Amino acid sequence: MLKRVIYVPFLIGMAQLPVISKAQLTKEKSEKRIVINSNTIRVADLLGIFARETNLEFSFNSKKLRPSKIITVAHHEQTLSAWLKELEQSTGIHVKVKGDHIILQDTPPAVNAGEPDRGLIAENKGNSAKGADGKKARKNVVAGNAITADKDNLSTGNVAEAANEKDIANHATAADTPATKGIAEHGSNTDSVEKGNLSAEKNNTASKNKGDIKNETSLSDILREVLSKGELRRMPAHELPAPDKHISLAAHKMVVYPKDTTDAVTATVAVADSIRKEAPSLRTVTRLDLGLQGVGISIELPVSRKYSLEFSGGLGGGYDLSDGSFSYDWGLLNPCAYLSVNGRYYYNRDKRALKGKSLLLNAGDYFGVRLKYTSTEITGGGSMSDAVLTNIHWGMQRPIGRKWIINGHAGIGWAYNAVNSIDPSGGKVYPAAEFKISYALNRKRRL
Repeated sequence: MLKRVIYVPFLIGMAQLPVISKAQLTKEKSEKRIVINSNTIRVADLLGIFARETNLEFSFNSKKLRPSKIITVAHHEQTLSAWLKELEQSTGIHVKVKGDHIILQDTPPAVNAGEPDRGLIAENKGNSAKGADGKKARKNVVAGNAITADKDNLSTGNVAEAANEKDIANHATAADTPATKGIAEHGSNTDSVEKGNLSAEKNNTASKNKGDIKNETSLSDILREVLSKGELRRMPAHELPAPDKHISLAAHKMVVYPKDTTDAVTATVAVADSIRKEAPSLRTVTRLDLGLQGVGISIELPVSRKYSLEFSGGLGGGYDLSDGSFSYDWGLLNPCAYLSVNGRYYYNRDKRALKGKSLLLNAGDYFGVRLKYTSTEITGGGSMSDAVLTNIHWGMQRPIGRKWIINGHAGIGWAYNAVNSIDPSGGKVYPAAEFKISYALNRKRRL
């Protein structure tokens, strides 16, 4: 019995000591100064910086605050404690701290600094139940004694003494109720007295430890050490900032954040779009031509991505450059032969690609230089001259369907008679114009 009287109060006193986590938020981490060089920032990026600087874990347990929400930064350099307090004030969210884990939740955390653990609560409930049973048994015993005393006294005729003993028994029942509870719980009235003393010591110890915890964490008044009672929802991986995408850490641990991330991303996307929609290189196209110069065949060969050379030849009209005159005539039954070389520079194919227009069959606008030779009539006896013509022009080429092409150009040139000599003789300035319809001979998969 003596061991029980000493051992049980000792266990109760030990169980009532406050539980302190080994992974408590330290004063060093809470006073860690963090710099954000940005006027606005996403919540996920902000927590990513906190986690990197302090090695703490952050979780979301909130429906009204999304990790992608953009908040305004009022102070660019402050401690972690001040940052969390500012986050609470600006978003209406509540911060819950458990060791090295910080939880953002909708409801304010409960203050449980001096609360005993769940095992102690269960033990106290069991002791209370035992005490209630002991109290009930005590009442029954006292009541039984009173009834027995009444019967004995009545049997002997001592009615007055029976009444007095009954009153004494009732007073004993009322007075002995706390003592009975103490006896049921700890075995004696001495245990009850010692329990009261231990309760007073428990309150003093809890208050002292609560103050120590508050000083140790060094957080704002809103943040306190609490136990986690719900499941934690971890922050999704895609909401966390990439390691080096937005944040660069200098040697002195300063966080550098781009001031205008949205404009930078937009510019990057625009550059990427322009690169992605760059016009493809020119292709080799072989064509049958029908136009103002006659009927012939031509081949266009790419020299670079924007330059090409066109070689053509056929039968068509001729030029009369005799006696200083200049005329063009095309006799269907007595045609002239022609050969030409045309250099082209396509200047707007990238713009057409950006607008989504067709680039098939080397479509586009161009500047060109042309050198052309026409003979006399192939049957002879005509008035046409051997002529050499050169011109500069602006032209355009467009596809019609998958195989047909229309082409036209306009410019100014110089023509001269080349009879028996390559030296110019009787040269004339002439307006250069041409229009033709062509059919591509390439296979469709090579266009």
